[in-house]
Amino acid sequence: MQKILKLSAVSLLVIVATTNANAAGYTCENLIEYTSCNDGYELSMAECVDIPTCNAGAYALRQCPDGYILETGVCVDGSDASSGNGFGDCQYDAYYEYACRDETGNYEPVVYACESCPSTGLVDPNNNPILATTNTGATSVAECYVKPGVDIKGEHGTYHFKSNCISVNPGSIKTAADCEWLAAATGEDWIDYGSRCEFSPTLDSLSTVIAPKTESECLEVGSYGDSFFENGICGCSTWFIEYESGKLDCELS
Repeated sequence: MQKILKLSAVSLLVIVATTNANAAGYTCENLIEYTSCNDGYELSMAECVDIPTCNAGAYALRQCPDGYILETGVCVDGSDASSGNGFGDCQYDAYYEYACRDETGNYEPVVYACESCPSTGLVDPNNNPILATTNTGATSVAECYVKPGVDIKGEHGTYHFKSNCISVNPGSIKTAADCEWLAAATGEDWIDYGSRCEFSPTLDSLSTVIAPKTESECLEVGSYGDSFFENGICGCSTWFIEYESGKLDCELS
């Protein structure tokens, strides 16, 4: 019995020593740099940013602090950051999909907030606005929808949708939320730049979703005159929509 007690005491000392060693381990908070994130988080500037679980009627939207604009394709080499081309073609050590940049070129991680679905522009027979909803945990404005069976006041009478009316079209691109809707609805990388919604395709992968469909329409697009019509496609290296005018424009990079 005495031998067992002595052995237990030695074992206990070993456990305590090991525990203390682990507790004093190499945490180095100032050196932490995340390279991937668990579900519910997004990698931004080497940090895992929390994506909130929003209630029905709202969705998680990327936002930036005041004075910063949202950018995509941010490349980081440990000390410097710069904007990539949005397609992951970075010449640096790391690539982060989204980040926030100010006028001086300083970068910060994105933040998320719960944003309400945009206005549907619809009213019920009593002229009350009809609000779009989402399933809990939505992460895109394209998940906003109008429920089936809701009575809607129409030009010639009352109607309703037979099933979920999804991807509520904002009508025109006027806000950051509208810009996000455009990205989600088209599957393209439209990004809010504070005063305009911009998409920069490669020349061999041109946007055809909202581009003019005829040569005459194509050549009239934009104040820059940089659009071109090729193989039935209206091409442009950088499409953008000015929020103030809501006008589709084109410029060559």
